[in-house]
Amino acid sequence: PLEKRGWEWGWLLKQAHLELLTLPGQTGETTAVVFSSDGTRAIGGGIDGVVCVWDMASGVKLADYKCHESGILTVAVSPDVTLFATGTEHGEVAVWDLGTGRKNFCRKGHKGRVNRVLFSPDGQRVFSGAMDGYVRSWDTATGEGFGTIDVIGARTRNWVHDFALSSDGKWVLTGEGCSRARLWEVETGRHIRTFSPRKEEVYAVAISPDGSR
Repeated sequence: PLEKRGWEWGWLLKQAHLELLTLPGQTGETTAVVFSSDGTRAIGGGIDGVVCVWDMASGVKLADYKCHESGILTVAVSPDVTLFATGTEHGEVAVWDLGTGRKNFCRKGHKGRVNRVLFSPDGQRVFSGAMDGYVRSWDTATGEGFGTIDVIGARTRNWVHDFALSSDGKWVLTGEGCSRARLWEVETGRHIRTFSPRKEEVYAVAISPDGSR
């Protein structure tokens, strides 16, 4: 029974090596991991500011890039698997070439730590949400700012823990520090809907592929 399991249960599972693959190469704590859309790559960011790229068929590390001096908290891969984005504990947002590690841009985009970065469905923009209470969007090639969604409003503690993009790129759903989730229009930053408040802060959100949930 689950309630009878102690530390030895976890130890035995570890010894059994039930994992399908172990990806080597991250020297510090790994703080964010994502798969590429085609499933061929895994990308991990660490507290040491390094991003590792692994081949999912073999588990071989293909590259490691020293991207930041501060810790990376979130990573994302573009839909065409040519770029990756990073967000750091010091408010930096950056986009890099996945094959070479060349930097497209790096901006001090937020005053608080960046909790989530995501690419738009067409790969032309990268979005970032942070503890300063804003979701911002950037041109992936130049770093030019496209727009800002003011989640914080008049609230002093309404930070963005997480956000999700709809599959058509028109809507943003935010998970917030004031115990609620809200829907926004990307192009205008207009608030569309507030979902039922929770008693606790909202740390994770998602939108279904068809946009109905």
